[in-house]
Amino acid sequence: MFVVGTPVAGEKPQDTQAAPNEKAIEGSYYRGRGPAYNLDLTLEAGGKYKATWHSCLYKSGGASGAWTLSGGRVIFTPPMEGEMLKGRLESADVLKSGEQWVLVPTNQQDREFYRTNGVTSFSCFQRIDTASRWAGDWHYENGAMGEFHTLHLRKEGDFSWILRDEPLRTEDTYPGTWQVRGDTLRLSFANGRTRSGETIIPKQRTLTLSMSFDRESLIQAGNGDFRLERTKPLSEGQRGIPRP
Repeated sequence: MFVVGTPVAGEKPQDTQAAPNEKAIEGSYYRGRGPAYNLDLTLEAGGKYKATWHSCLYKSGGASGAWTLSGGRVIFTPPMEGEMLKGRLESADVLKSGEQWVLVPTNQQDREFYRTNGVTSFSCFQRIDTASRWAGDWHYENGAMGEFHTLHLRKEGDFSWILRDEPLRTEDTYPGTWQVRGDTLRLSFANGRTRSGETIIPKQRTLTLSMSFDRESLIQAGNGDFRLERTKPLSEGQRGIPRP
């Protein structure tokens, strides 16, 4: 049996520190890989858990119940069961990777995958917060019309939306603030500026977006054709930084 605090072959000793108490690991976690596998887990204060999972290949579902922390291991009662999970998810070991807590399922297949690949979005549950989930750069382009949108969502709660129209050779920038309400993102626009500095009034003051299950797209409510894709960060090689 894997015991938290004892190094296992393929796992770094500094990644096997027992969580001090339940309070330290309360919060929201995510495990996923593309559209096929997405699992959200919340460990609530008071010992309750909620989980939902979505997939383009398997039946989606959810579970709820109680969780307890014993010897560095989270135990779910009742266990999570679903087609996408390919079995029962009964427990997960709490490990510390850098500054974050991660939850590694204890079944043999998941454990071997973690030992081989380390901490990834699919090998274990990684803790998330609201700002980190939504913040970042998103883009939409309609190349046929020469229309390009770039949305910069900052963790501090403000954003800038840049609309570039190549045929008209214009670039308008709209600032604003954003809030998360349930599972949707609400943008509130202020007056914008053209490239030359002229003030422009947005066509609408608010816009509601929802996030796709794989967290790679923002979809406009009532208009599924408008989809902002998450901008992938450049690797060191792409940025021209030599690898060590």
